[in-house]
Amino acid sequence: DVPAAPGNLVVSEISYNPPPPNATELGINPVFTAAGFEFLELRNISDQPIDLAGVEVDGGVRFTITEENALSIPPRGHAIIAADLEAYQARYGTSATVVGPFAGDLSNGGEDLALKRGSGTDILALTYNDSWRPATDGGGKTLAVYDPLADVSLFSSTANWRVSAATGGSPGAYDLNSAPIPTVLGNADVLAGANAAVAGTFLGGFANGGPPTAQWSKVSGPGDAVFGNPAALNTTAAF
Repeated sequence: DVPAAPGNLVVSEISYNPPPPNATELGINPVFTAAGFEFLELRNISDQPIDLAGVEVDGGVRFTITEENALSIPPRGHAIIAADLEAYQARYGTSATVVGPFAGDLSNGGEDLALKRGSGTDILALTYNDSWRPATDGGGKTLAVYDPLADVSLFSSTANWRVSAATGGSPGAYDLNSAPIPTVLGNADVLAGANAAVAGTFLGGFANGGPPTAQWSKVSGPGDAVFGNPAALNTTAAF
């Protein structure tokens, strides 16, 4: 596994002012509070597993992933840092990879957060604000990142955050209100990022039972479409 570093790990969901415990949750533990259901979701945006050992969260909340509680996140996978492990599992279950508890409290008004690695590497710094999406401020929804592949500066902008599709958010899963997951088309090695569309023009190739050949091009933006071999866009697609 590769170490966490800028460009492979981001904060993808923030539950900073969740609703208070319901009757079922209070039946599990009568001292649960709303703050205990706070969480941060981390997402691996790379195509390699990431070793989270040494990763630190700093700001209004603090937590360090040590060798003892070290995690590995698979490509496009998630990990949750929870305020209270028992409260988190009472609400969301045990399917996600979760560590905690973190120290401190996510501000209901917004604040600065930072991901670092123990060696001093700054991975990501962001600022969120409750005024961006009022439904996330005690209304039951969470802040879900729109484009996890966006420039790091956009993680401090309302433009790159959405209201979660589900009440309570979608910790450990890709939120339905986020950008479409980049998809590789056939074996053409074309990766379409968020806010970009690509199209293929059929060039032939069915003769004698051969595979079709298509020419791929970006047709809309502003997102990026990355071609595996920009010098040779004529590629053979398998179906």
